[in-house]
Amino acid sequence: MEKSRPTAPVIDDRHHASERALLSLVVPGLGQIAQRRFLVGAAQLGTVVAYAVSAFALGGRQALLLAVAWNVWSAIDAYRHDR
Repeated sequence: MEKSRPTAPVIDDRHHASERALLSLVVPGLGQIAQRRFLVGAAQLGTVVAYAVSAFALGGRQALLLAVAWNVWSAIDAYRHDR
């Protein structure tokens, strides 16, 4: 009788889509980092930080609205990637 080698478990990440979207809503890019999309996650976080810093430095509401919109897009991106 031949011994069978253990196989790695297959992980279905589709049920984590809403969790990763929530992560990205809390911290932009965190959902992408959880998906091991490190460059995309860093870009998402960097963009929101740049918008927020420019909004506070320049006193412009438009940049702050762009930061919020980009944060929502980050969550949508994390959700759609797992679907």
